[in-house]
Amino acid sequence: MASTNLPTEKDLKPVDPPATDTGIEPEVPPKPTDPPVPSEHVPAMKDNQQASSCPDTKESDLIPTTGSDHLPITDLIINDHDEARNLHEDYLKATDIKEKKRLRNQLVKVLVLHDECEQVTAYPLLRDKVPGDESKKEYERSLDEHQQLRTLLHEVRYADMENDPEFDSKLKKAMDTAFKHIDTEEQKVLPMMKENIDQKQLLEAGDSYINHKKMATTRPHPHAPQQGIAAEAANIIMGPFDKLRDTFYQDDAD
Repeated sequence: MASTNLPTEKDLKPVDPPATDTGIEPEVPPKPTDPPVPSEHVPAMKDNQQASSCPDTKESDLIPTTGSDHLPITDLIINDHDEARNLHEDYLKATDIKEKKRLRNQLVKVLVLHDECEQVTAYPLLRDKVPGDESKKEYERSLDEHQQLRTLLHEVRYADMENDPEFDSKLKKAMDTAFKHIDTEEQKVLPMMKENIDQKQLLEAGDSYINHKKMATTRPHPHAPQQGIAAEAANIIMGPFDKLRDTFYQDDAD
């Protein structure tokens, strides 16, 4: 009888499949705590770009520095002129006495702030930076006109609109003086400044104009100093009191 070769235990041991060297290591999934790996297909940022999510980037860094709060002083002065014209037109159209009082007070406030700010910023710049005698004459003229306007605005601001028979004539005289001053500035003074003073200095003066508005008086003070350190000190002292009164009388009609 022929012998049968039966498989031994060694022969029954499973055989590992032959190793294949593909050169690729098995992919290991990232741990849950690992940060996501950016795709290599995301386009690279340009050198002058900043990611808005960058922790070192402040929101203010992404806002342009130029805008309505960073204008040359010549533009800011014209903006005030336009506001005064619009308020005066609104006053003339109003019929309600309380509304007319509010507009009267707001108009005076705009003109006073404008007067105080340009007197310590714009006109010294005109005097010092624009060559020739004409700029000096305009500076001296402005002192007289500003003082006259202060006195007229004081009469208008504290007059009894309902019972003073001369109120309308007082207001007309004050506004005629204001608009004459405004026309001279727009036709003569501001062109002189634009022609002779560089843009950087006009912008710096504009910043000073805005900063001075924050502390300037909002009510007319005819006897206050007009120029120099004395004028700035007077605004620092009286400005907060004026603003407190404006806040207390929130309807701006007293």
